[in-house]
Amino acid sequence: MWRNKQSEVESTLPEVQACAAFAVGSYNTFSKDPYLYVIAKFNSVTMANIGGGEYDMEVELGKTNCLKASHTDSSSCKISPEAKVVHCHFVVLSAPWKHERFLISSSCT
Repeated sequence: MWRNKQSEVESTLPEVQACAAFAVGSYNTFSKDPYLYVIAKFNSVTMANIGGGEYDMEVELGKTNCLKASHTDSSSCKISPEAKVVHCHFVVLSAPWKHERFLISSSCT
C-alpha cells in the first residue's frame, strides 16, 4: 500500500495538541480506571499528509488525582506523584477544516 512519507513534527503544534487531547479523551472514556489520565510526555510524533493529517503519536500518560465522575475537563488535574504510567501509541486522522478527528488506532500498555 502506498503511503505519504511521515515526518517528525513538534508536539507543541496546536493540531498535535488537539489530536492528542482527542486520543486521550477516548482513552479516558473507555478505560475502567475511575481516574482521569493526561499526557505526561510525548516520546515521538510523526505526521503524514494524506488529504488531512495522520498523526502517529507515542506518548506516556499519567494518572491524575481527578475522578472521572466529578471532572469533565482534565486541564486542572495534576498527575499524582506515585502515578501509574501508561505507554500509548495513538494514530489520529485529522480534517481540521471539517472540525473532525478520527482515532484510527489506540494501543496502551
